Amino acid sequence: MKTLILIVSVLIFAKVNSRTFESVPFDTPDVIMDNILDGTMCAQKVGLKNFPRTQNINREGILPEDNEQLNLYYSCIYQRKGIIDENGILNLDNLRLYLRNLFTMSQAITPAQKKLVDDSIDYCKDIQSQDYGEKSVKLQNCVMNKLYDLVKE
Repeated sequence: MKTLILIVSVLIFAKVNSRTFESVPFDTPDVIMDNILDGTMCAQKVGLKNFPRTQNINREGILPEDNEQLNLYYSCIYQRKGIIDENGILNLDNLRLYLRNLFTMSQAITPAQKKLVDDSIDYCKDIQSQDYGEKSVKLQNCVMNKLYDLVKE
């Protein structure tokens, strides 16, 4: 279970924009296909060509919060998913639905998976920032860090 959570967590936020639809297997879950589409569209929109290196070598997917292009990229993705709006308002229901679908690949959610998602959202729901782009990356980092911490427990 812990391995699955880490794999899914990295897929949530790390480098989904680097894949193209031609390289995706036919049986890829819809939530991953949506991530690839959102990542591709947003990378093109903001001109993101190379994904920045992560800040913490022990935690894949933790991103720099001061990279303007990356902030625009994540705000675009989160807006497309209805997770955050241009005013920085989080839609916790959409975030919860997205994370649950990602963890389960759209299958039935187990109580343990539900708890991980809910605990992560409860921990990160009050993230503050100057703008919605930076807030998007801070939210991503918060969720990833919380998932890493929960998996260690």
